[in-house]
Amino acid sequence: NLKEAYYSKRWSFVDIHLGRKFNTWSLADQYWDMGIWQPRFMWSRLRPDQNGLTGLFLQGAVKNFQWTSFLTPFYIPDLGPQFQTENNQVTSSNPWFKTPAKFATVPGIINNKEIIYNINVPEANEVLYQPAVAFQVKWQKQDYFCQMSYAYKPSNQVFLSANPVIRIDLEGAPPGVDLYPFFNDHRLLTGECGRESDQLGWFGFVSATNDNPINKKQPAEWVSKRLKETSALTTLAGFNFGRAKTYLSFINLWGGDDKDNGEKASLSSSFFEQRYDYYRAVRVGYNQDFNFLSKNFNFEAQASWDIVQEGWSWISELGVFVSKNFRTYLQADGVALAKTADTVGSNNFLETFKRNDQVKLGVQVVF
Repeated sequence: NLKEAYYSKRWSFVDIHLGRKFNTWSLADQYWDMGIWQPRFMWSRLRPDQNGLTGLFLQGAVKNFQWTSFLTPFYIPDLGPQFQTENNQVTSSNPWFKTPAKFATVPGIINNKEIIYNINVPEANEVLYQPAVAFQVKWQKQDYFCQMSYAYKPSNQVFLSANPVIRIDLEGAPPGVDLYPFFNDHRLLTGECGRESDQLGWFGFVSATNDNPINKKQPAEWVSKRLKETSALTTLAGFNFGRAKTYLSFINLWGGDDKDNGEKASLSSSFFEQRYDYYRAVRVGYNQDFNFLSKNFNFEAQASWDIVQEGWSWISELGVFVSKNFRTYLQADGVALAKTADTVGSNNFLETFKRNDQVKLGVQVVF
Protein backbone atom coordinates (compact mmCIF):
# COMPACT_ATOMS: atom_id res chain seq x y z
CA ASN A 1 0.00 0.00 0.00
CA LEU A 2 1.67 3.22 -1.24
CA LYS A 3 -0.11 6.28 0.13
CA GLU A 4 2.15 8.92 -1.41
CA ALA A 5 5.12 9.07 -3.77
CA TYR A 6 5.69 12.22 -5.79
CA TYR A 7 8.25 14.67 -7.18
CA SER A 8 7.94 18.37 -6.26
CA LYS A 9 9.30 21.56 -7.81
CA ARG A 10 8.64 25.25 -7.22
CA TRP A 11 8.05 27.38 -10.33
CA SER A 12 7.38 31.08 -9.79
CA PHE A 13 4.44 31.19 -7.35
CA VAL A 14 3.21 27.65 -8.16
CA ASP A 15 4.12 24.37 -6.47
CA ILE A 16 4.23 21.48 -8.95
CA HIS A 17 3.82 17.88 -7.76
CA LEU A 18 3.96 14.85 -10.03
CA GLY A 19 3.02 11.40 -8.74
CA ARG A 20 0.73 10.01 -6.07
CA LYS A 21 -0.19 12.70 -3.54
CA PHE A 22 -2.65 12.88 -0.66
CA ASN A 23 -4.81 16.00 -0.46
CA THR A 24 -7.65 17.00 1.88
CA TRP A 25 -10.39 17.33 -0.74
CA SER A 26 -12.99 16.58 1.94
CA LEU A 27 -12.65 16.24 5.71
CA ALA A 28 -15.96 14.37 5.85
CA ASP A 29 -14.69 11.80 3.35
CA GLN A 30 -11.56 11.30 5.45
CA TYR A 31 -13.32 10.97 8.82
CA TRP A 32 -15.92 8.52 7.46
CA ASP A 33 -13.57 6.65 5.07
CA MET A 34 -16.12 6.68 2.24
CA GLY A 35 -13.61 6.64 -0.61
CA ILE A 36 -15.54 9.25 -2.59
CA TRP A 37 -12.58 11.49 -3.36
CA GLN A 38 -9.49 9.32 -2.95
CA PRO A 39 -8.96 5.56 -3.34
CA ARG A 40 -8.62 3.28 -0.34
CA PHE A 41 -6.56 0.24 0.55
CA MET A 42 -9.12 -2.04 2.21
CA TRP A 43 -7.44 -5.11 3.64
CA SER A 44 -9.89 -4.43 6.49
CA ARG A 45 -13.19 -2.67 5.78
CA LEU A 46 -13.17 -1.18 9.29
CA ARG A 47 -9.67 0.25 8.82
CA PRO A 48 -9.37 1.46 5.22
CA ASP A 49 -6.20 3.43 4.41
CA GLN A 50 -6.86 6.42 2.18
CA ASN A 51 -4.33 6.94 -0.58
CA GLY A 52 -3.62 9.93 -2.77
CA LEU A 53 -4.70 10.50 -6.35
CA THR A 54 -2.06 9.94 -9.05
CA GLY A 55 -1.24 12.63 -11.58
CA LEU A 56 -0.17 16.29 -11.86
CA PHE A 57 -0.92 18.69 -8.99
CA LEU A 58 -0.56 22.48 -9.16
CA GLN A 59 -0.88 24.43 -5.92
CA GLY A 60 -0.62 28.09 -4.98
CA ALA A 61 -1.76 30.72 -2.49
CA VAL A 62 -2.85 34.37 -2.62
CA LYS A 63 -3.31 36.07 0.76
CA ASN A 64 -5.88 33.98 2.67
CA PHE A 65 -6.76 31.84 -0.34
CA GLN A 66 -5.15 28.55 -1.39
CA TRP A 67 -5.91 26.63 -4.56
CA THR A 68 -5.17 23.16 -5.88
CA SER A 69 -5.73 21.80 -9.38
CA PHE A 70 -5.33 18.18 -10.45
CA LEU A 71 -5.12 16.53 -13.86
CA THR A 72 -4.38 12.93 -14.78
CA PRO A 73 -4.78 10.36 -17.56
CA PHE A 74 -4.36 7.53 -15.03
CA TYR A 75 -6.80 5.72 -12.78
CA ILE A 76 -6.01 3.60 -9.73
CA PRO A 77 -9.17 2.30 -7.98
CA ASP A 78 -9.79 1.05 -4.45
CA LEU A 79 -7.68 -1.99 -3.61
CA GLY A 80 -9.80 -4.50 -1.71
CA PRO A 81 -9.15 -8.00 -0.36
CA GLN A 82 -7.39 -10.38 -2.72
CA PHE A 83 -9.44 -13.17 -4.26
CA GLN A 84 -8.93 -16.00 -6.72
CA THR A 85 -10.98 -18.26 -8.96
CA GLU A 86 -10.57 -21.95 -8.21
CA ASN A 87 -12.66 -24.69 -9.82
CA ASN A 88 -14.89 -21.97 -11.33
CA GLN A 89 -15.60 -20.55 -7.85
CA VAL A 90 -14.64 -17.11 -6.53
CA THR A 91 -12.94 -17.46 -3.13
CA SER A 92 -10.82 -15.46 -0.70
CA SER A 93 -9.12 -16.14 2.61
CA ASN A 94 -9.85 -12.56 3.71
CA PRO A 95 -13.04 -12.33 5.83
CA TRP A 96 -13.78 -8.86 4.39
CA PHE A 97 -14.42 -10.32 0.93
CA LYS A 98 -18.06 -11.09 0.20
CA THR A 99 -18.08 -14.48 -1.52
CA PRO A 100 -20.86 -14.84 -4.12
CA ALA A 101 -23.49 -17.57 -3.82
CA LYS A 102 -22.14 -21.07 -4.49
CA PHE A 103 -25.41 -22.85 -5.35
CA ALA A 104 -28.60 -21.90 -7.21
CA THR A 105 -32.14 -23.25 -7.29
CA VAL A 106 -34.73 -22.45 -9.96
CA PRO A 107 -38.04 -24.27 -9.31
CA GLY A 108 -38.77 -26.79 -12.01
CA ILE A 109 -35.40 -26.32 -13.73
CA ILE A 110 -32.45 -26.81 -11.37
CA ASN A 111 -32.22 -27.80 -7.72
CA ASN A 112 -29.27 -26.67 -5.60
CA LYS A 113 -26.77 -26.83 -8.45
CA GLU A 114 -23.26 -25.41 -8.10
CA ILE A 115 -22.81 -22.13 -9.99
CA ILE A 116 -19.99 -21.86 -12.52
CA TYR A 117 -18.42 -18.37 -12.41
CA ASN A 118 -16.42 -16.74 -15.17
CA ILE A 119 -14.77 -13.34 -14.60
CA ASN A 120 -14.10 -11.34 -17.76
CA VAL A 121 -11.04 -9.37 -16.66
CA PRO A 122 -10.64 -6.10 -18.63
CA GLU A 123 -7.37 -5.26 -20.35
CA ALA A 124 -4.88 -3.29 -18.23
CA ASN A 125 -5.08 -0.23 -20.48
CA GLU A 126 -8.89 -0.18 -20.12
CA VAL A 127 -8.43 0.17 -16.36
CA LEU A 128 -5.35 2.39 -16.18
CA TYR A 129 -6.03 5.02 -18.85
CA GLN A 130 -9.04 6.95 -17.59
CA PRO A 131 -8.75 10.76 -17.27
CA ALA A 132 -9.76 12.88 -14.30
CA VAL A 133 -9.72 16.56 -13.33
CA ALA A 134 -10.26 18.24 -9.96
CA PHE A 135 -10.01 21.72 -8.48
CA GLN A 136 -10.15 23.09 -4.95
CA VAL A 137 -10.15 26.61 -3.50
CA LYS A 138 -9.73 27.17 0.24
CA TRP A 139 -10.04 30.28 2.38
CA GLN A 140 -8.32 30.19 5.76
CA LYS A 141 -7.86 32.81 8.48
CA GLN A 142 -6.04 31.60 11.55
CA ASP A 143 -7.78 28.28 12.38
CA TYR A 144 -11.04 28.97 10.53
CA PHE A 145 -11.59 27.80 6.97
CA CYS A 146 -14.04 27.28 4.14
CA GLN A 147 -13.25 25.17 1.09
CA MET A 148 -14.92 24.07 -2.13
CA SER A 149 -13.81 21.04 -4.17
CA TYR A 150 -15.01 19.86 -7.58
CA ALA A 151 -14.00 16.82 -9.65
CA TYR A 152 -14.95 14.90 -12.76
CA LYS A 153 -13.30 11.52 -12.46
CA PRO A 154 -13.84 7.76 -12.42
CA SER A 155 -15.38 6.41 -9.25
CA ASN A 156 -12.81 4.80 -6.96
CA GLN A 157 -14.96 1.67 -6.85
CA VAL A 158 -15.08 -1.04 -9.52
CA PHE A 159 -18.65 -2.16 -10.22
CA LEU A 160 -20.00 -5.40 -11.66
CA SER A 161 -22.47 -6.62 -14.22
CA ALA A 162 -23.58 -10.24 -14.07
CA ASN A 163 -24.99 -12.36 -16.89
CA PRO A 164 -26.69 -15.44 -15.37
CA VAL A 165 -27.09 -18.29 -17.86
CA ILE A 166 -29.27 -21.40 -17.41
CA ARG A 167 -29.09 -24.00 -20.20
CA ILE A 168 -32.60 -25.46 -20.25
CA ASP A 169 -31.74 -27.22 -23.54
CA LEU A 170 -29.09 -29.36 -21.78
CA GLU A 171 -30.48 -31.48 -18.98
CA GLY A 172 -28.32 -31.35 -15.86
CA ALA A 173 -26.16 -28.47 -17.11
CA PRO A 174 -24.93 -26.31 -14.19
CA PRO A 175 -25.99 -22.65 -14.01
CA GLY A 176 -23.36 -20.13 -15.02
CA VAL A 177 -22.69 -16.50 -14.19
CA ASP A 178 -20.42 -14.32 -16.33
CA LEU A 179 -19.08 -11.33 -14.37
CA TYR A 180 -18.08 -8.11 -16.14
CA PRO A 181 -16.25 -5.41 -14.12
CA PHE A 182 -16.90 -1.85 -15.28
CA PHE A 183 -16.15 1.73 -14.24
CA ASN A 184 -18.46 4.70 -13.77
CA ASP A 185 -17.46 8.34 -14.01
CA HIS A 186 -19.00 10.76 -11.55
CA ARG A 187 -19.19 14.47 -10.81
CA LEU A 188 -18.26 15.49 -7.28
CA LEU A 189 -18.91 18.75 -5.46
CA THR A 190 -18.04 19.29 -1.78
CA GLY A 191 -18.32 22.42 0.36
CA GLU A 192 -17.02 22.60 3.93
CA CYS A 193 -16.54 25.21 6.66
CA GLY A 194 -15.12 24.80 10.13
CA ARG A 195 -12.14 25.10 12.42
CA GLU A 196 -8.91 23.10 12.23
CA SER A 197 -6.54 23.11 15.18
CA ASP A 198 -3.91 20.85 16.71
CA GLN A 199 -3.75 23.11 19.76
CA LEU A 200 -5.87 23.10 22.91
CA GLY A 201 -9.48 23.93 22.03
CA TRP A 202 -12.39 22.91 19.85
CA PHE A 203 -12.38 21.83 16.22
CA GLY A 204 -15.09 20.76 13.80
CA PHE A 205 -16.78 21.28 10.46
CA VAL A 206 -20.00 21.16 8.49
CA SER A 207 -19.79 19.43 5.10
CA ALA A 208 -22.13 18.96 2.14
CA THR A 209 -21.30 16.68 -0.81
CA ASN A 210 -23.12 15.89 -4.04
CA ASP A 211 -22.03 12.73 -5.88
CA ASN A 212 -23.60 12.48 -9.33
CA PRO A 213 -22.76 9.12 -11.00
CA ILE A 214 -22.88 8.60 -14.74
CA ASN A 215 -24.21 5.04 -14.95
CA LYS A 216 -22.84 3.28 -18.02
CA LYS A 217 -25.38 1.51 -20.17
CA GLN A 218 -25.04 -2.27 -20.03
CA PRO A 219 -26.72 -4.98 -22.15
CA ALA A 220 -30.36 -5.48 -21.15
CA GLU A 221 -29.87 -9.21 -20.46
CA TRP A 222 -27.21 -8.44 -17.83
CA VAL A 223 -27.87 -7.57 -14.19
CA SER A 224 -25.89 -4.40 -13.43
CA LYS A 225 -25.04 -2.37 -10.36
CA ARG A 226 -26.54 1.13 -10.41
CA LEU A 227 -26.25 4.16 -8.14
CA LYS A 228 -28.52 7.12 -7.57
CA GLU A 229 -27.36 10.70 -7.31
CA THR A 230 -26.23 10.96 -3.69
CA SER A 231 -26.11 13.90 -1.31
CA ALA A 232 -24.32 13.72 2.03
CA LEU A 233 -24.51 16.07 5.00
CA THR A 234 -21.82 15.59 7.64
CA THR A 235 -21.12 17.43 10.88
CA LEU A 236 -18.29 16.95 13.35
CA ALA A 237 -17.46 18.62 16.66
CA GLY A 238 -14.50 17.77 18.86
CA PHE A 239 -12.19 19.05 21.54
CA ASN A 240 -8.41 18.82 21.79
CA PHE A 241 -7.16 18.50 25.37
CA GLY A 242 -3.48 18.53 24.42
CA ARG A 243 -2.47 14.87 24.57
CA ALA A 244 -6.07 13.69 24.23
CA LYS A 245 -8.75 14.34 21.62
CA THR A 246 -12.41 13.41 21.39
CA TYR A 247 -15.01 14.01 18.69
CA LEU A 248 -18.62 13.33 17.74
CA SER A 249 -19.80 13.16 14.12
CA PHE A 250 -23.09 12.62 12.29
CA ILE A 251 -23.64 11.70 8.64
CA ASN A 252 -26.81 11.44 6.58
CA LEU A 253 -26.99 10.22 2.98
CA TRP A 254 -29.82 10.75 0.50
CA GLY A 255 -29.76 8.54 -2.58
CA GLY A 256 -27.03 5.92 -2.71
CA ASP A 257 -27.70 2.44 -4.01
CA ASP A 258 -30.37 2.02 -6.69
CA LYS A 259 -32.18 -1.15 -7.76
CA ASP A 260 -30.20 -3.41 -10.05
CA ASN A 261 -30.69 -2.79 -13.75
CA GLY A 262 -31.52 -5.45 -16.35
CA GLU A 263 -34.25 -7.82 -17.50
CA LYS A 264 -33.21 -10.45 -14.94
CA ALA A 265 -32.80 -8.04 -12.00
CA SER A 266 -34.78 -8.61 -8.82
CA LEU A 267 -37.29 -5.96 -7.76
CA SER A 268 -36.81 -6.65 -4.05
CA SER A 269 -33.10 -7.32 -3.54
CA SER A 270 -29.70 -6.63 -5.08
CA PHE A 271 -27.20 -9.11 -6.48
CA PHE A 272 -24.37 -6.78 -5.40
CA GLU A 273 -22.90 -5.40 -2.20
CA GLN A 274 -24.03 -1.90 -1.24
CA ARG A 275 -21.76 1.01 -2.20
CA TYR A 276 -21.88 2.97 1.06
CA ASP A 277 -21.08 1.44 4.45
CA TYR A 278 -23.16 3.92 6.46
CA TYR A 279 -26.32 5.83 5.52
CA ARG A 280 -27.53 7.64 8.67
CA ALA A 281 -25.00 7.21 11.41
CA VAL A 282 -23.35 8.67 14.50
CA ARG A 283 -19.64 8.21 15.24
CA VAL A 284 -17.75 8.97 18.44
CA GLY A 285 -13.97 8.78 18.79
CA TYR A 286 -11.26 9.23 21.39
CA ASN A 287 -7.43 9.39 21.11
CA GLN A 288 -4.97 9.56 24.00
CA ASP A 289 -1.16 9.74 24.19
CA PHE A 290 0.48 8.94 27.52
CA ASN A 291 3.74 7.78 29.10
CA PHE A 292 4.11 4.65 31.21
CA LEU A 293 7.31 2.99 32.42
CA SER A 294 9.30 5.49 30.32
CA LYS A 295 7.53 4.34 27.13
CA ASN A 296 5.28 6.31 24.79
CA PHE A 297 1.80 4.80 24.54
CA ASN A 298 -1.14 5.67 22.33
CA PHE A 299 -4.77 4.58 22.74
CA GLU A 300 -7.56 5.20 20.25
CA ALA A 301 -11.16 4.01 20.05
CA GLN A 302 -14.02 4.70 17.68
CA ALA A 303 -17.62 3.47 17.58
CA SER A 304 -20.28 4.04 14.89
CA TRP A 305 -24.04 3.44 15.09
CA ASP A 306 -26.08 3.30 11.87
CA ILE A 307 -29.76 4.10 12.38
CA VAL A 308 -30.86 2.63 9.03
CA GLN A 309 -29.04 -0.71 9.41
CA GLU A 310 -29.65 -0.81 13.18
CA GLY A 311 -26.13 -1.97 13.82
CA TRP A 312 -22.80 -0.67 14.94
CA SER A 313 -19.09 -1.11 14.40
CA TRP A 314 -16.08 -0.31 16.53
CA ILE A 315 -12.31 -0.21 16.34
CA SER A 316 -9.75 0.18 19.12
CA GLU A 317 -5.97 0.12 19.35
CA LEU A 318 -3.34 0.29 22.08
CA GLY A 319 0.18 0.94 20.82
CA VAL A 320 3.60 1.43 22.40
CA PHE A 321 6.95 2.56 21.00
CA VAL A 322 9.36 -0.12 22.20
CA SER A 323 12.18 1.95 20.69
CA LYS A 324 12.43 5.10 18.57
CA ASN A 325 11.60 3.32 15.31
CA PHE A 326 9.86 0.18 16.53
CA ARG A 327 6.18 0.12 17.55
CA THR A 328 3.95 -2.76 18.61
CA TYR A 329 0.17 -2.60 18.90
CA LEU A 330 -2.95 -4.54 19.87
CA GLN A 331 -6.20 -4.00 17.94
CA ALA A 332 -9.76 -5.14 18.72
CA ASP A 333 -12.45 -4.47 16.09
CA GLY A 334 -15.98 -5.70 15.54
CA VAL A 335 -19.46 -5.41 14.04
CA ALA A 336 -22.79 -6.06 15.78
CA LEU A 337 -26.50 -5.85 14.90
CA ALA A 338 -29.51 -4.91 16.99
CA LYS A 339 -31.83 -6.64 14.51
CA THR A 340 -32.09 -10.33 13.76
CA ALA A 341 -30.54 -11.53 10.52
CA ASP A 342 -33.82 -12.17 8.70
CA THR A 343 -34.96 -8.54 9.03
CA VAL A 344 -31.90 -6.90 7.51
CA GLY A 345 -30.96 -6.80 3.81
CA SER A 346 -28.19 -9.29 3.16
CA ASN A 347 -26.17 -6.85 1.05
CA ASN A 348 -25.94 -4.22 3.82
CA PHE A 349 -22.42 -3.61 5.11
CA LEU A 350 -23.09 -4.36 8.78
CA GLU A 351 -25.26 -7.41 8.02
CA THR A 352 -22.72 -8.83 5.57
CA PHE A 353 -19.77 -8.60 7.98
CA LYS A 354 -21.54 -8.98 11.33
CA ARG A 355 -19.32 -11.93 12.35
CA ASN A 356 -16.03 -10.23 11.58
CA ASP A 357 -14.92 -9.50 15.14
CA GLN A 358 -11.16 -9.73 15.32
CA VAL A 359 -8.18 -9.18 17.61
CA LYS A 360 -4.80 -8.42 16.06
CA LEU A 361 -1.28 -8.10 17.46
CA GLY A 362 1.20 -6.39 15.17
CA VAL A 363 4.49 -4.54 14.86
CA GLN A 364 5.52 -1.49 12.84
CA VAL A 365 8.84 -0.03 11.79
CA VAL A 366 8.43 3.77 11.86
CA PHE A 367 10.84 6.07 10.02
